[in-house]
Amino acid sequence: MTAEAIVRNRHSLIRARTLLGIATLLGGTISFCGWAFDVPRLTDWFDGGVSIQPNPSFLIVLAGIALVLLQSGPRQLVAILGAVIAAVGALTLSQYILGVDLGFNHQLTFGRDWGHNTTMSPGRMGPPASTSFALLGTAFLLLGLRPDTASRARRFVPMLGIAVCVIAMFSLIGHLFDAKPLYTLPWLTAIALQTALMLMALAIGLVMAVPDREPLRLLLSDSGAGALARRIVPALVLLPPLVGLLRTRGEALGYYDAGTGKALLILSIAMMSVALLWWALLALARHEASDRESAKVILQEQKLVAETLRNANRRKNEFLAILAHELRGPLAPLRNSLELMKRADRDEQLFARARTIMDRQLSHLARLVDDLIDVSRISRDRLEIRREPTELRALLGSCIETCRPLTEERGQHVDLAVPATPVYVDADPVRLSQVFGNILNNASKYTDQGGRISCVAEHRDGDIAVSIGDSGIGIASDQLDSVFDMFTQIDHGPAWARGGLGIGLTLAKRLVELHGGSISAHSAGQGQGSEFVVRLPLASQPSLAEEAGSAIPPPVAESRRVLLVDDNLDTAASLAVLFQIAGHETAVAHEGIAAIEAAAGFRPHVILLDIGLPGMSGYDICRRLRERSWAQAIIIIALTGWGQEADREKSRAAGFDHHLVKPVDFPELLALVSAGNPEQTP
Repeated sequence: MTAEAIVRNRHSLIRARTLLGIATLLGGTISFCGWAFDVPRLTDWFDGGVSIQPNPSFLIVLAGIALVLLQSGPRQLVAILGAVIAAVGALTLSQYILGVDLGFNHQLTFGRDWGHNTTMSPGRMGPPASTSFALLGTAFLLLGLRPDTASRARRFVPMLGIAVCVIAMFSLIGHLFDAKPLYTLPWLTAIALQTALMLMALAIGLVMAVPDREPLRLLLSDSGAGALARRIVPALVLLPPLVGLLRTRGEALGYYDAGTGKALLILSIAMMSVALLWWALLALARHEASDRESAKVILQEQKLVAETLRNANRRKNEFLAILAHELRGPLAPLRNSLELMKRADRDEQLFARARTIMDRQLSHLARLVDDLIDVSRISRDRLEIRREPTELRALLGSCIETCRPLTEERGQHVDLAVPATPVYVDADPVRLSQVFGNILNNASKYTDQGGRISCVAEHRDGDIAVSIGDSGIGIASDQLDSVFDMFTQIDHGPAWARGGLGIGLTLAKRLVELHGGSISAHSAGQGQGSEFVVRLPLASQPSLAEEAGSAIPPPVAESRRVLLVDDNLDTAASLAVLFQIAGHETAVAHEGIAAIEAAAGFRPHVILLDIGLPGMSGYDICRRLRERSWAQAIIIIALTGWGQEADREKSRAAGFDHHLVKPVDFPELLALVSAGNPEQTP
């Protein structure tokens, strides 16, 4: 059963229970008013010769109030009403068991001398009613207990309600078939018809109050047993009295004699039983068919989920294989270049060639790591976009120059066509360079030797559209929709034959969308080349003052004292040599206490501080340094492999001035270290 169906059933039960409570409250009030205002007909609604006594009338009023209060009333009041009802019922029953008269039965009779023909004492209710009220009161008392106690006691409430139903059913059957011994014996069975009806209503309301217990739990369940019970139980309760009533009425009217009546009764019961059983079995079969259909749907959904997980796992494994290949790829030329430098023997050309190879391969490694980090940031909506008016021709030209080593290696020709007038977009130039750089790299990788690549910018409907096309291997029509999915690569032989991690286009798409633009892929098919179109909103041209301000040359760098703190000895040593070559004075430390002592003695202008140090972290070192007056003006730069936004927040909180992620381009780092006035530091 769905959650919506469960909620709907519970609301229906609450409404039905409340209506039963209101009905019994009104019925008990009307009956009590018959005694108060001397109207005997109000105490014997069906003129059966047995009047409801004032005590049960009053108790029915209390029970009706308690049943209504179960929904939203105070639990304590329900418990109090239950205790009163149970006490009066138990005391009245004890009078029959002990053979005594406790003297409280006639208190509410208002001195009336009618309505006592079936009582042992004026105003005393019979054993069926007194027993029923003792059970009903106990049930209300249990429902009114504290939640921690009531949760255990609630399981007894349906049993108490069913016991009252059975007692009331005996009386109702007696009245229905005029079996006077079942409802007129003062010492055993005496009970009025309206008393039995209202007791039945209260008992059903109590069973409804606990839908999470049997029998209601089974009746409301979505199982085959529940469907069978909902059809059989009501019929078994209602059909036998109905058939018996028809038999007795037929005999009374002279339609048939007693023997014929018995035969018709047996035949009717047999036929109705078969019909009822067949009806229930059909319902069970329909329910099972529905369950099978639901199981098929669930199985299909599970298969779809399993297939999705298998595809995701396959793509993950492919990505890991590609990542391993891509990371190993640059390592081979790096190692070869190192070996070449060892054997160069002062050959400047060999040294230059080795440096060029190493620079290119290290840039490739850094780009791979940066792409992975950016994808992680985008997936968590943590990627920052720093917008500024950006001239498109210069940006595209720079991207083409960056890709030139790859295109020249493959003998490819790149054409650039942009509008004659300057075109500006409001964008982050670094992020936009990633977009066009990724697309141009893909165009070169997927274009054969000597192919052509075009980069065309043109105005379209108020936007600027940059189309990057190639004469390469193209994209199959069934793969166009998935080229922007994470870890997706065009299937042309081995997935790593053309290189790349399969995340560049995913990153490009999200970056373009963050700029308010769009990107689309087009291809006429395999071997027909491909085209990627990036559309971006235009920006107004910056003023001459802004352009002039951006062209101010940086100040000439002065020699500075630089403290390098890193537990990687090679990193610290190589950076120290580079800064010394650049004209700066350096000192090196590899752990926290040594770094603080070195800073106190060396008094650096700049500290390059790693975060993940053994013992004392870079955050702790920075905080301790900032506590010293002489270290307030020192520029402290975090130089670390931790690059998440949370890491940058921690750096700012600890007192760092800048946060750079390894590997850092040395010219950029040198410019940052050289900036500012060294006289500001002590």
